[in-house]
Amino acid sequence: MESNVEIKDNKKMLIDLAKLTDGEKIEMRKLGLLSGDNTIIDSVYPSLHEGRPPIQKHVVHAPNTINEAYDYQKPSSFSRALKLDLGGYKVMLISGTASVNEEGNPEHIGDFKAQLW
Repeated sequence: MESNVEIKDNKKMLIDLAKLTDGEKIEMRKLGLLSGDNTIIDSVYPSLHEGRPPIQKHVVHAPNTINEAYDYQKPSSFSRALKLDLGGYKVMLISGTASVNEEGNPEHIGDFKAQLW
């Protein structure tokens, strides 16, 4: 399976920019990650963090409870939960969820009760 995965500064991009939906492009632009011409905007690592060890990040799985984002027909690019290892501390970041169908499209927008089923 051939992909149009971009190589930038000798680093393989984790996403295929050519396959982004319009909604994903809008979101990435609002977050300051994607330019108007659909290229990744370089980020600058703040000098405050120089010399600090990287934060260990671990994806949390619950396969018998929830569908993972990548299980959808069109995989989504989010994680349901992330565990951060900060040395002596561990922090769990848990996302909200959305009512989506098997293709990854939102369903029951504006109808909270329907989203629960």
